[in-house]
Amino acid sequence: MESWILVFIIIGILIVLPWILNISLHYLMKRKILKSIHLEDLSEDERTTVVQELLSQSPSRKGLSRYSMMLAVVLIVGAAVLYLAEKDASSDLLKNTLGVLTGALATIVGFYFGGRAEEIKAEEVEKLAKRVHDEDEESGHPPPPE
Repeated sequence: MESWILVFIIIGILIVLPWILNISLHYLMKRKILKSIHLEDLSEDERTTVVQELLSQSPSRKGLSRYSMMLAVVLIVGAAVLYLAEKDASSDLLKNTLGVLTGALATIVGFYFGGRAEEIKAEEVEKLAKRVHDEDEESGHPPPPE
């Protein structure tokens, strides 16, 4: 039974590792920025902006939450199938469980990639809206009423 505890510890590490790397890289980036800038050379507004940005929450990598969720489900499903296969490889329970878990896994993978496609579309719309807004400001046209 201790081997299954080890399996779940490894699964936990694989899920948490990307988050830890993201946080540590953000921390190192802030330290590098602090070493390279000279606050006395900046105006009061620029100093306020720099300090606010450095104190802000670390930005998460796009899709990191979805990736962690997908990885957790895949690894837990894999561990469950291996456990059932180890108990009795020819049981009906294993066959039924594989069918259900395969369907659930397909749904999760579809959600993962579908969510990413929506995220890309939203980014493109945001860029287009910003470009149109910038062009309106340059031409002197007032913004449309909301």
